[in-house]
Amino acid sequence: MQVTKTITFAYGHRLSSYDGKCKMLHGHNATLAVTIEREHLDDTGFVLDFSDLKKELMKIDAIFDHKLILNDKDELNHKIAENLPEDWIVWFRNNPTAENIAIFIGDLLESEIVCDKLIIKLWETPTSYVEHVVHKKI
Repeated sequence: MQVTKTITFAYGHRLSSYDGKCKMLHGHNATLAVTIEREHLDDTGFVLDFSDLKKELMKIDAIFDHKLILNDKDELNHKIAENLPEDWIVWFRNNPTAENIAIFIGDLLESEIVCDKLIIKLWETPTSYVEHVVHKKI
């Protein structure tokens, strides 16, 4: 059995050591869908209460919404961030690709949610998404 909750958030980023147009600072309106799978329902009859899943997704929203996600290893990113408030920036140890953002989200949620499988779907644009699947043990 699976349950899914979806949120949207806006973020900016740029890709370091990349020769395409995404090397430029730009933004996305992302859609995040998190699916929780469990073989057995809990005592109440839930995979996970939607309100509990929403609380976890709001933590993700608080991290990323209207923030710049930048690669900490890129000097240009440090120049970009130089005169911005610290809480406007989310520093990654690697390029903030949709794939790496999905892995980051999966790592955060994996420790917070009891399930057999966690599926992170992140749409960077309305027509392009990544899917990251985390298999867990209850």
